[in-house]
Amino acid sequence: MSLLEWFDFYESGNPLIDSQHKQLLKMINNYKISCQFNMKEKAIREFIEFLKHYVEYHFQAEEAFQKTSMYPDFRKHQAAHDMICIQLKNLCLKLETKDYSNEFQNEFELFFINSVNKHLYEEDIPFCIFYKNYTEATAV
Repeated sequence: MSLLEWFDFYESGNPLIDSQHKQLLKMINNYKISCQFNMKEKAIREFIEFLKHYVEYHFQAEEAFQKTSMYPDFRKHQAAHDMICIQLKNLCLKLETKDYSNEFQNEFELFFINSVNKHLYEEDIPFCIFYKNYTEATAV
């Protein structure tokens, strides 16, 4: 399992958003490392606790940034954030009622791969590209 690296093209141009995305990549890498050392249960619990807080403050900051940038796909991006929040809440409810069975671990990893990771690459990076073009166009 390879660790994720931060590349310049991930940068949004907003130091707050960039630091939050770097924090997310760090937590993803911590999760991957913990899994390599058979500490998956602890890693899942820590990652879910992190995500519960992260999505709240990060999504608010990102959405405010997108609104001020007049991002044309803002509503679509906001809907993607809402869906991640719903999925995370459902996962937290399941966590309270289940043990860390293989089924739950698989469900968590599918959530992570299909929601968080996909969102970062398919939703956030296009916004970063938009914002870079927007700032170049408005600077002229």
